[in-house]
Amino acid sequence: MRSSHRPTGHRPGPVDASMDLIDQITSTALNPEYARDAQRRAAAGGTGRTTSARVSRGAGHVVTILICAFVGVVLAAAGITTANAAHEASHERQALIDAIGAAESRNADQRGQLTQIRDDVAGLQRRALADQPEMLDRLNALQLAVGDTNVRGPGMTISLTDGPADDEDAQVVDEDLRIIVNGLWQSGAEAVSINGHRITARTAIHDAGSAITVDYRSVSSPYTIEAIGDSHAMTGAFASTPTSSWLAYLRDNHQIRYTTNISSTLQLEGDPEGSADQLQRRP
Repeated sequence: MRSSHRPTGHRPGPVDASMDLIDQITSTALNPEYARDAQRRAAAGGTGRTTSARVSRGAGHVVTILICAFVGVVLAAAGITTANAAHEASHERQALIDAIGAAESRNADQRGQLTQIRDDVAGLQRRALADQPEMLDRLNALQLAVGDTNVRGPGMTISLTDGPADDEDAQVVDEDLRIIVNGLWQSGAEAVSINGHRITARTAIHDAGSAITVDYRSVSSPYTIEAIGDSHAMTGAFASTPTSSWLAYLRDNHQIRYTTNISSTLQLEGDPEGSADQLQRRP
């Protein structure tokens, strides 16, 4: 049976005193004064670093606060400037809208006055030429030629509409309108208008950027070309003109849509402004 105690014959003997001295020298190789001095330096150095770190962190907080304050001031100033600019732009826009509205109102009033004066002049002319029918007929023919008088009678209407907006070649141009107007004159039209603007031999039809102007007044799609004359004869003659083939070409190759209608009664308003412009441009 194994014993739980070590054998007494192997117990270690007492440690020699010389060994105690060696152990002390080994464990205290550094002079105690040096050790205490090193501890003091370590304590002093640690405190300095801590103080320096605290100062650095404090300075960093101050700089951050100053930067935030500066950014806040800049953003506030920018916001105020933007708000003022938006207010001024809104005020100017409203002023422009009001000015346009006032101009349109004045224009409408002047048109009404012009129409009244024109009717008064026509009445005076009829009374003055009541006993001269030939002169009265000549006057009526001249007024019809310059588009100064209203015209009523049978005729035909051609409507022309642009193709897709993203296709530049699918947009009606001034040349298309000129070709149609010339084809109507060739077919026997007595009076023609485009979107309500009377056309005469001196009417200018031009491109103006992305728009088309008729006597320097803009017109846009859909374009309604009305012509007064013998509707049946005019329709048959128009179908045999190159203009009819041109319309088919625009439809088949450029997606420009058009329709042709015969009307028993059309009325084209006189355009005294247009006739006045033509007289002013006459050489």
